[in-house]
Amino acid sequence: LCMVSGRCCDQTAGALFRCELADLIVSAAYLVSTGTLHVLRFKIDLVSVTLREIFADEHGYTFVHPFNDLEVATGQGSIAMEIIKELPTVDYILVPVGGGGLCTGVSTLAKLLNPKIKVIAVEPAGAACLKASLEAGEVTTVSKINTIADGTAVQTPGDKLFPYLQANVDHVITVDDSELTLSFLDMAENHKMIVENSGLLTVAALKHLDFKGKKVVSVLSGGNMDVLTMATVVQNGLMQRDRIFTVSVMLPDKPGQLAAVSSLIAKEQ
Repeated sequence: LCMVSGRCCDQTAGALFRCELADLIVSAAYLVSTGTLHVLRFKIDLVSVTLREIFADEHGYTFVHPFNDLEVATGQGSIAMEIIKELPTVDYILVPVGGGGLCTGVSTLAKLLNPKIKVIAVEPAGAACLKASLEAGEVTTVSKINTIADGTAVQTPGDKLFPYLQANVDHVITVDDSELTLSFLDMAENHKMIVENSGLLTVAALKHLDFKGKKVVSVLSGGNMDVLTMATVVQNGLMQRDRIFTVSVMLPDKPGQLAAVSSLIAKEQ
């Protein structure tokens, strides 16, 4: 029994449960795509408890948390093994962080294999729960979340994972949504890769640090982005870089006005 979020949620619900509970999960998945995150948080928590009671407790299913699970984090840590096998002299590994499962696994195994490796966690500025928790010295819940990086839009890091994050993460960087927009544009245009906003955190973070002469790996944690979101992100990125602009002009309804506007623009150019 796996808890999922975002667009995967309705697929899992429809495929596995085939019951009224699926309708609840689908509604929660829809809410995450429209950005009403506090409503989503309430409904997801409500649904997960219901599923745990009905399926896990009554029928003996094993409940698998999406991040707050040491075995899940251990599996994700295999990424660090792959990185070190291909680049044994890596100096820095940048990892996206939301609840902390991926970052826990990668940072713990990386430090076990080579304590000199620096592991930097990167989270959205609008959902910086790990940074708040590390500064407080305990698991902390941020009051609200507001970010386009929906895969890392988490209010509270996993309590089972937090001791490992405290011990193995060297630094936390937060990234604004505007930086993710530009990073998406860079990856799509220059590298022909579609990376979701949460996965782009580590790309955007490269501009925050001086890595001259160092070997750096950015973990790109997924490409789950629908075409409408993709179009919006590209449009915003092009606007931020002044490559496109929109002009709105009120004109009187008489001949020659469009020509007058065109002539004015041509003159300014």
